[in-house]
Amino acid sequence: MRASPSRARSSPASCPPRILPKASPPSSTSASPSSSGNSLRPRTDTQRSKPMEALPVHTHYIGGQWQEPRAAATAIVRNPATEVAVGEVCLASGDQVARACQAAAEALSGGSATQEEIFGPVLCVLGAESDEHATELANATRYGLAASVWSTNPERAENAARSLVAGQVDINGARFNTRAPFGGFRDSGFGRELGAYGVEEYVELRAVQHPT
Repeated sequence: MRASPSRARSSPASCPPRILPKASPPSSTSASPSSSGNSLRPRTDTQRSKPMEALPVHTHYIGGQWQEPRAAATAIVRNPATEVAVGEVCLASGDQVARACQAAAEALSGGSATQEEIFGPVLCVLGAESDEHATELANATRYGLAASVWSTNPERAENAARSLVAGQVDINGARFNTRAPFGGFRDSGFGRELGAYGVEEYVELRAVQHPT
């Protein structure tokens, strides 16, 4: 299960990026499309690591600290039809992979990766010992806009959904009902929109007392 926190960013002024030496010129190695007829296979160009400022924020800002790239080279993935670069993948091996795993573990253990929305192709997965432990991990954030529960056991899924501190919870990818109230808990806002509860946000109550 996972919760989707609202957008939050750390101030770059508190952790200024570190300037790295200028990168070496890129090499011209590339991988051509496969001969099996799959012309949509991405082509990659291998080059030396770029300066940190050229990399996306989520690749080097971990746990509130700026991290130097551990990989000696990066692979630029290009669209084979347009030759436009569409992504970059760090290449690492041996102890570099161990460092990367350690950095990920530190970031996931109560760090910004589980407290802030990451605007990048990143999926955070945390292991849980029980259903109660899983809901505890999901609720360990100051946000509570939406959450999702996936299970083959309807009863366990229902119990978990009722334990999550979130404004709306879907089970196994259920579509949102526009007649249901929409809103969040904690720093994700207050009040509700849509549905009968949403109408009550615009209604003032009057109590009239009658003599007995």
